[in-house]
Amino acid sequence: MIEVHKFLKKQTGHSPTNSILSAIVSHLINYDSDCLVDLAGTKVKYEWFQDIVLPLIAEFGGNVISQRLKFINLTDELDNEYRFGMQNIDSYFERRKNLASPNCGDISDITFEHLIKCREVSRRDPIMALAMFGISDEMLSTYQLMDIDTIKRISSAGIICFKPTFTDEYLSRISALNSSEIDVFLNLSAHIDMQGLYEQS
Repeated sequence: MIEVHKFLKKQTGHSPTNSILSAIVSHLINYDSDCLVDLAGTKVKYEWFQDIVLPLIAEFGGNVISQRLKFINLTDELDNEYRFGMQNIDSYFERRKNLASPNCGDISDITFEHLIKCREVSRRDPIMALAMFGISDEMLSTYQLMDIDTIKRISSAGIICFKPTFTDEYLSRISALNSSEIDVFLNLSAHIDMQGLYEQS
């Protein structure tokens, strides 16, 4: 069982939200049992609650989260919100996501999904994040510490807030491969020093 109040009391220099999220992800990946998250003794708001649940849904899918992630000792308000959200995942979380980025359409959606995925891969497998997204070592900690509010503020700008950083050499090598060779190449790349393949800032 993951007891949230213990994480909130720790003074480690790391975001307690990130630590809780990492603990949940670790349980879901490494164990077959349901992941129990106890909110006893806490006064978390729904924005914090959403910051935990939304990345998990993005990573594992709504079905897995609704079946295996169990919250106990929620307030009635949080419990009602969570139950409603899990019963209407697509429409509910799309509406929550768009609250901070109205009228920006597909561009905000692209940025939002990119940042969500990059954050989760950066937390789970930093080396793979370097290969998959072409980010630098310095950017890893920035992605790892992003919360949902920050991601929504960036997305609401209505412009693409990232750019490819691979060198021409890297892209030319990728484009010359077939699909099976690309998989092998990327798997190998994820386990070597990727810094030389990126543009230097």
